[in-house]
Amino acid sequence: MLDIVKSKALAREKYSEIRKNICKSKDKGSKDEAIVKNLKAAVNIDFYNKIFVYLPMKYEPDITGFIKYALSAGKKVAAPVCDKRSCDMEFYLFDNIESLDSGRFGIKEPKAETKKLVYMQKQDVCIVPGIAFDENGSRLGYGKGFYDRYFSKVKHSVLKVGVCYQDCFSKKLPCDEFDQKTDIVITESNINKTCKLL
Repeated sequence: MLDIVKSKALAREKYSEIRKNICKSKDKGSKDEAIVKNLKAAVNIDFYNKIFVYLPMKYEPDITGFIKYALSAGKKVAAPVCDKRSCDMEFYLFDNIESLDSGRFGIKEPKAETKKLVYMQKQDVCIVPGIAFDENGSRLGYGKGFYDRYFSKVKHSVLKVGVCYQDCFSKKLPCDEFDQKTDIVITESNINKTCKLL
């Protein structure tokens, strides 16, 4: 277990630096646009009841274009709110990306006075952020376990779509039995169906 923890820490450091360099480059905007285009191609929003998204931080792929696309189509869209003390996460509906508040981690989140708690159910889809993903759908997050803990409690089968830059898409990442896998990984270059779907 200690070897896995160390391997994850080293991989996290490696891919965080790669991602930071991408986000500081002039290519970030075009890469984000390509990711949004691939998201729209991979996720038929008409099929899904609710769309669970992340609200991008500084060094994450910016999927704002996809979020606006889903909202403009009248879909129910939910974003996470994280509790730093308990490391728990819940999702809340929102209908306007311009009216979000800044949360505890400097991440945008639905306003307290208007947010409505929702749960993942059959025929929902979740767009999952990560520092890196691999061909098996394994995800390298920030090490707090928010998404792994949340998905372990979801009773229904939902489509999990990972998002990262192509340079952060690996053949194999270190993982353990607690890591929740994604079904598809979207990069600016490809729509990758993972081994979980094959």
